[in-house]
Amino acid sequence: MGSDVNDPESAMSPEMLREMEWLNELAWYGEAKRYDGYMCEMFPPKLYSNGIWEKVILNVTGLQIWQYRLPNIELVILLVFVLWQVFAILFKKLGLAIPKFASMMLAGLILNVLLAVSGDKSIVQEIFFHENRVDIPGCLGSFGFMLFWFLNGVKMDVKRIFKAETHARLTGFAAATLPITVGLVIYKFKSVKSKHFGTNEYNTLLLMESLTSFSEIARLLIDLGMKNSSVGQVALSAAVISNMVGLLLFLVMVPLSTPSLGTGVTLVVEIVFFIVIVFAVVRPILFKAIKRKREGMPIDDKYIYLILVLVCFSCIYWSGMGQFPALGAFFLGVAIPSGPPIGSALVERLESFNFGIILPLFMTGCVLRIDLRVWRDILTFNISSDKKLAVVSLILLIFLLKLSVSMVVPYLFKMPLKESIVLSLIISHKGIVEISFYAFSFGFDYMSRDTFSTLVLSILLNSLFLPVAIRFLYDPSKQFMCYQKRSLVSTKINGAIKTLVCIHRPDHISSMINLLEASYQSEESPLTCYVLHLVELQGQDVPTLISHKVQKLGVGMETESSENVILSFEHFNRYVCSSISIDTFTCKAESTHMQDDICWLALDKAVTLIILPFHRTWSLDRTSIVSDSEKIRFVNHNVLKQAPCSVGILVERQLANKKQDSQQNLKVCVIFVGGKDDMEALAFAKRMARQENVTLTVLCLVAAGKSKGWDQMLDTGELRELILSNDPGNTEEESSTIYLEEKILDGPGTSMLLRSIASDYDLFIVGRTCGENHAATRGIESWCEFEELGVIGVFPGIGGDPLTDNVDWVYDMAWYGEAVRGDGFICEEHPAKLSSDGVWEKMIYNEHGLRVWQYRLPNLELVILLVFILWQFFNILFRKMGLKIPKFTSMMLAGLLLNVLLIISGNKSMLKELLFPKNRIDIPGCLGSFGFMIFWFLKGVKMDVKRILKAEAKARVTGVATVILPILVGLVIYMSKSAGERTLLAKPYDTLLLMESLTSFSGIARLLRDVNMNHSSIGRLALSAALVSDMVGLFLMLAIVPFTSQVVVAAVALLMEIAFYLVICFAVVRPIMFKIIKRKREGRPIDDKYIYGIIIMVCLACMYWHDIDQFPALGAFLIGLAIPNGPPIGSELVERLENFNFGLILPLFITSSMLRTDLSAWKDCLSDDRKSALASLIVLIFLLKFTVAVIIPYLYKMPLRDSVIFSLIMCHKGVIELSFYLFMYSSRFVSRDTFSILVLSIVLNSLIIPIAIGFLYDPTKQFLCYQKRNLETMKNTGELKTLVCIHRPDHISSMINLLEASYQSEESPLTCYVLHLVELQGQDVPTLISHKVQKLGVGTGKKYSENVILSFEHFHRYVCSSISIDTFTCIANVNHMQDDICWLALDKAVTLIILPFHRTWSLDRTSIVSDSEMIRFLNFNVLKQAPCSVGILVERHLLTKKQEFQENLKVCVIFVGGKDDREALAFAKRMARQENVTLTVLRLVATGKNKETTGWDQMLDTVELRELMRSNEPETRNNEPGTVKEEVSTIYLEKEITDGADTSMLLRSMAFDYDLFIVGRTCGENHEATRGIENWCEFEELGVIGDFLASPDFPSKTSVLVVQQQRTVANY
Repeated sequence: MGSDVNDPESAMSPEMLREMEWLNELAWYGEAKRYDGYMCEMFPPKLYSNGIWEKVILNVTGLQIWQYRLPNIELVILLVFVLWQVFAILFKKLGLAIPKFASMMLAGLILNVLLAVSGDKSIVQEIFFHENRVDIPGCLGSFGFMLFWFLNGVKMDVKRIFKAETHARLTGFAAATLPITVGLVIYKFKSVKSKHFGTNEYNTLLLMESLTSFSEIARLLIDLGMKNSSVGQVALSAAVISNMVGLLLFLVMVPLSTPSLGTGVTLVVEIVFFIVIVFAVVRPILFKAIKRKREGMPIDDKYIYLILVLVCFSCIYWSGMGQFPALGAFFLGVAIPSGPPIGSALVERLESFNFGIILPLFMTGCVLRIDLRVWRDILTFNISSDKKLAVVSLILLIFLLKLSVSMVVPYLFKMPLKESIVLSLIISHKGIVEISFYAFSFGFDYMSRDTFSTLVLSILLNSLFLPVAIRFLYDPSKQFMCYQKRSLVSTKINGAIKTLVCIHRPDHISSMINLLEASYQSEESPLTCYVLHLVELQGQDVPTLISHKVQKLGVGMETESSENVILSFEHFNRYVCSSISIDTFTCKAESTHMQDDICWLALDKAVTLIILPFHRTWSLDRTSIVSDSEKIRFVNHNVLKQAPCSVGILVERQLANKKQDSQQNLKVCVIFVGGKDDMEALAFAKRMARQENVTLTVLCLVAAGKSKGWDQMLDTGELRELILSNDPGNTEEESSTIYLEEKILDGPGTSMLLRSIASDYDLFIVGRTCGENHAATRGIESWCEFEELGVIGVFPGIGGDPLTDNVDWVYDMAWYGEAVRGDGFICEEHPAKLSSDGVWEKMIYNEHGLRVWQYRLPNLELVILLVFILWQFFNILFRKMGLKIPKFTSMMLAGLLLNVLLIISGNKSMLKELLFPKNRIDIPGCLGSFGFMIFWFLKGVKMDVKRILKAEAKARVTGVATVILPILVGLVIYMSKSAGERTLLAKPYDTLLLMESLTSFSGIARLLRDVNMNHSSIGRLALSAALVSDMVGLFLMLAIVPFTSQVVVAAVALLMEIAFYLVICFAVVRPIMFKIIKRKREGRPIDDKYIYGIIIMVCLACMYWHDIDQFPALGAFLIGLAIPNGPPIGSELVERLENFNFGLILPLFITSSMLRTDLSAWKDCLSDDRKSALASLIVLIFLLKFTVAVIIPYLYKMPLRDSVIFSLIMCHKGVIELSFYLFMYSSRFVSRDTFSILVLSIVLNSLIIPIAIGFLYDPTKQFLCYQKRNLETMKNTGELKTLVCIHRPDHISSMINLLEASYQSEESPLTCYVLHLVELQGQDVPTLISHKVQKLGVGTGKKYSENVILSFEHFHRYVCSSISIDTFTCIANVNHMQDDICWLALDKAVTLIILPFHRTWSLDRTSIVSDSEMIRFLNFNVLKQAPCSVGILVERHLLTKKQEFQENLKVCVIFVGGKDDREALAFAKRMARQENVTLTVLRLVATGKNKETTGWDQMLDTVELRELMRSNEPETRNNEPGTVKEEVSTIYLEKEITDGADTSMLLRSMAFDYDLFIVGRTCGENHEATRGIENWCEFEELGVIGDFLASPDFPSKTSVLVVQQQRTVANY
């Protein structure tokens, strides 16, 4: 009973359980097979998973990703594609021309093996065969197979049957019918028992094995590179005929296979009806669509979609008849007009995608259906089944019959035996068509699985072995082998010449006609020209070569494409030059095989010279490139490789028809260096020279310094006639020939020579290998752009780009290693030429050589050096003048000075060459731009955005108001003006208004650092306000960017791109950075790989923002904000990049910006209306910002003087604004005049504002105290406030020991402020944290000071609870820490600051562990500006004696006289009141001096010492009841000394008697006590005596406290 209650399933019937099971499957998969056999689906279907964590969260119930429809099909497509591509690439690397479909079958075989090995419940099984699921990959593959059959029909040209040769027709017919006839005879005479096949199965197998598929033969020939060969042409024709015969037989067999006559007749009627509809309705409609289409316009998409719909209906129709569905698609494809525009458009759009992605799914699916055990039995010859044996025997019989017939028939028609064998192998090839038909038969149970597996194996073996055998027997490289010389050199001077002229485009016609007209022809020397028009084959598989003299082949579509060519050459032959014999052809072939038709025609017609057009075409004015066809270039390359005769490439630019102008000769120049190609060029030129009005010049280039003996030259015979051409009796071409000989040094020499004669000739003729491995091309061969033209041929003005008067790119290329070509392209030599060839280069090469600074690396080094010297000069000058001008201003002035020098020196000066080399990549500018990008990045790194939350109210209000108010006023002014009065467009005006109103945090931080105010109260307020202003400006910038787009979609897209970038930065990059920090070991530096990775991210960020047409540096800035500031990453980046970038690289950017300004725009800045309006706007915004920044702080009770200084800081402009204005100028948002005025405003701003701030603000008075704060004037029972400074952990114990030894009580309290000093790294904002104020003490500061806080809390709690302790952390720049110390001392009314000495000793006090110059520098500065007394503790051996009651702490004060000594004595007297502290006062008196007081200081010293001298008397010490403790425990000693040596001896004698020496800093100055030893003072901050006590030579380990009394007290 309990079981029934607890288990709900036990109460359910089996039907309900089945119902729940399929419902659960339907809920998850979106489809399921119901218990009654119906397939149920959800609508809309469920395509995607619920996320990658679904399976983890839902455990058993959840599905894997690949179990959903869309991920499943994506995985199947990817897996199949990768596998068949692996096989295809493997065969290609092995040099095997295996068809791609064989690779697809092998991919399916691998998957079949994996399925067999992994089992039924593996992941592979789930991906490919999921139970109760719709087979979507299989459906998609079937669709691809249907498209494949359709495209087969589209590409088949049935008319080729009528054009085919007789042996091709007979071969195709016999190869299809003979195997079928033999097979039927064999089947007929077999008994019923010996027949292992059913009739339908046998007929299908016999027909498909006998058939030769046109599509498969065409694809095989493409893979073998034989499509345009003679064997390939015969094979294609035979395959078309075989295909049509097989199709006819199939249509005849189909009705006969029906069970009844009526059914057969009905089926015939349905087939005939379909064929009539396709050819009598669909085909005429498509021809009408072609006729209506405009010339040159692509076919409308609607026709493509309509045809695809018809394809689907055709397959459905044939499937409804119970026939092979793909035949419907095939018939429809045959009805589609082949070639352009419809046929080619269908093939272009569908074939690549279908064959590469979709069809492999079908092929793989077919192989997955086979039984691998059948293959194993066949391949191991273990065929136990009679049916398997019968199938194998039939396949072999038909293959041998086809092979024999296809070989014998062509051989009887006089085809060579080897080619006949190759043809028979091609005809016997099997492929996709056969396997698709077998798959259909297997799917409809027309054949068994064993038979299907055997047939698939036969196709796979056929496709693997036949291509290898064909490649072994047939070498395509030898098909155009010529067995006689066909060159111009070997042709007699009066012999006939046959040329083959190739035409690709109509603009090639005139150039070829002009060249033919200039060539010599006569009855004795006839010229025959074969014109070949090359047309790219589109939408067909069969290439065609048409002779237009054979009219029966020239009718129809073929003639239309070549009409212009035929008419032009007929007109030339009839009216211009009738002596030339012209024959016109049209070749329709794929661009990758056009060379085969060219070479075949040249071989067949015994051509001597093939003339090809160059792939590049120029405009009518010859200054720009109109077209640049890589296909034509590819054809030219291949013709050069395999041509059976000589080849010429014509680069046509200005070969005019000179024959009609009898008064002007055609000037031809042959550049001759030597070699067979030069000899061929010379032979053609000599033939041209026999033509009237043709003058030939032969320019022979000879290497300088080499003997050019008559007998040593290989070309002597040819040149001798030219050299002796002035003799009487010369022929016409010899009399019109000029021979010149020039000696050259190297390639640049050749360059200069050819440039000098470039405009003297109408035609240059040059051999392709002219100058190879010769001095004439040394130095220029490495930048040969077009290998097919050779080094000299590619030279500008010869065969390369046209020469212009203002571009000297070849000379630049030869010497500089880079140049800007005439078409605007930048050419570079690789590897790049960086350095010169030596200091003597200019002397040796004279005018050809370059200066040192004209090379890349020296140029960059000199520019960096020049800019660095100039800006450092200005920086030092300002410093010497006492002006705290920012360094950025010095950089701008350096650029301004260079701009002035450029104007003065002119365009051809050395400075112009150095800064602006002609046609060169601006490497200094590129490097400067990189520095500017890094500057923005570091700006983001150093910015602490959280400071906005900590900023005071007045800083926040000021920061927002100084941005918003000027923008609002500026917009109101702009809107109130009419369109004619506006000087700027809306977009540049808005950007300018924003940048002028903005206050850059980075610029303010650098200004405050330069004027030493970043740690002052005004500086801190300015930094907070600037940060707020920067964030407000950034927000406004990002907000207005989308509104600048004119299209809403573009604006939304831009907003999405920016949002995507921000998400990547702060949701991806920032967490990764924190993970890196977390993984880093404590105390270890950050790995270099992370630094390099961040720099790469910065570059990518700038590229991204550049691609979305925004300010690129914003990308770097935002990625900088995403980097955690401070150590370890932020500080490391700043430490490594900032100094180098700001000192060397960024000045290049600032200087180049100044060089772009127009100084003439500054002259009429006030007179020109447009410029004065811009200047007025700048001044107005400045005054508004200034006013707002003065009023708001003043309302918050800030003194007026400080408010003015603060407002000046907020109005400062710097490098941030300059960079943004430069971006606007480069993007052409503003004109050069506007940019120049904006730059002028920044220069004046950065010069005047720092001077004004320096005039108003005196940093020396910021810590001025209006009362005395020293120990001497303080009452003995008064409260003593001390400020203890800590740098390192080893300072903690010494300071605690000193505090413990100091006297404190309720009457004389001791308050101690502990300040932990931490160096600011990777940030611009200094921070002072009080650890009693928790809201400011959370996070970074507490982490830094954890040891300090815990140590002093422990001291306060367990050792000395009467001392009041307050702990602070100061994170600041080392150069400004003294400001924080003095500010805290002033704020807390501190009496004594105690600083640690910069030198630390080891535990045994014998060696120095650390010696920090930074701490020493800080101590010096505190001593200079402290508002109270200062003590420096040299800690070596100060032990706390409070716990040791038997032993006193012995303290000694060395007293000579002066205020510092009195201050030291006052502190010591306070210590003497502490228990267990014994004080000794040692007074040093000069021997022989009068002890009477003579001055004010001496009088004060006497007053201080009188009580001590009196307390040292025995009767006073014992009898007087009012004596306090320090008087009782104080010993007064007085010693007379002569000089410093006596002092030294005295102090050494008592070195081990005390635990602590206290001495005034100026103790002994100008006194006999230090005479002779003052010159040995190493540390000035300790004074002479203090330095002596702290020196390593002093034998004691005693600690020393050096005290300085308050120096500055204001008079009031």
